[in-house]
Amino acid sequence: MANVLKRLHKILRSAWNIIKVSKEWMTAEGVYIPKEQNSKEISQFRPISLLNVEGKIFFSVMATRLTKYLTENGYINTSIQKGGIPGVSGCLEHATMIWEAIQRAKSEKLNLDVVWLDLANAYGSVPHGMIQLALRMYHVPEDIQVMLDDYFSGFRMRFSTSDYTTNWINLEVGIAMGCTISPILFVMAMEVILKAEEGSAGPANLGGGCSMPPLKAFMGDTTIICSKEEET
Repeated sequence: MANVLKRLHKILRSAWNIIKVSKEWMTAEGVYIPKEQNSKEISQFRPISLLNVEGKIFFSVMATRLTKYLTENGYINTSIQKGGIPGVSGCLEHATMIWEAIQRAKSEKLNLDVVWLDLANAYGSVPHGMIQLALRMYHVPEDIQVMLDDYFSGFRMRFSTSDYTTNWINLEVGIAMGCTISPILFVMAMEVILKAEEGSAGPANLGGGCSMPPLKAFMGDTTIICSKEEET
């Protein structure tokens, strides 16, 4: 076991030093997982990518370091974005605050616009250029940018069922579910959008001197709460 760990460590250090991602780490076998009971249509399934274990370890280390860098420098506002950040819980907190805001607006007879946005294909909708934009925007070291650009540029996958396997397909848009670096990259891409909209609306007035910031997010699910329609 010790020899295996030493060999693995040597491989990972080599990839880090030469700023090069192995082609094996970019190759994924895709499977479809049903999202609900009695799933029959393709829209009722979620694609999961089965990837090389050594690559998943490498990108898991990168994801941990990237997450620490982003949170310690305040690049991700965890009071708004509650998803994809280890140790930050808040889905229930967001839901409770939204419900309380609606109830207060009703009792105080105040205008309150609440809009729920849910991306139909969250991971699959992120352009690779958006990832690079986010990496540059948050001053991520260039070596990381190069490796991730190389990774997604060469990423390919295929899908298998009980009686059919597709040809290899290049991942031209989106990020892979099942990849260890994907969650934090998705959060970064969403953060670019959230940052752009933060100044567009003031806190929602809930009466009695109470107010609430207009944005709440959990990965790709975003809620907008405003007192004015034009701000919404």
